[in-house]
Amino acid sequence: MTIVTPSDDILVDGYSLYSFVASSAVSGGALVRIVGEYSVGHASSQSHTVGVAISETAAGNYVDVAGPGCIVRCCASGAIVYGDDLYAAATGKVDKNHTYGNPTTRCIGIALETQATAEGALKVLLK
Repeated sequence: MTIVTPSDDILVDGYSLYSFVASSAVSGGALVRIVGEYSVGHASSQSHTVGVAISETAAGNYVDVAGPGCIVRCCASGAIVYGDDLYAAATGKVDKNHTYGNPTTRCIGIALETQATAEGALKVLLK
């Protein structure tokens, strides 16, 4: 299931695309993390992400992942304001609270626009 509205392009701008094998079904617009050799799964609140899946993919298939420097649409786990540093939250979503799961989790990007509600899509510049 795509977590960003399918009518929206997930990759807005950028060319840092990498291909990985999906270890399980991966949602388009979800933050992903390395879970094995050249394989990814949804990021969680305590994981280091490698980017954002730009399409929905079934387990075992290749998925293109947007990396640092790309502008992508992600799904918010709560209210976010433009300029907020963003971190991985549950099920591949983004959150502004760095203590969501682990205060040492690295910032994955910066919000480029405001999203007042949970589950809403917003543009993010990936770090």
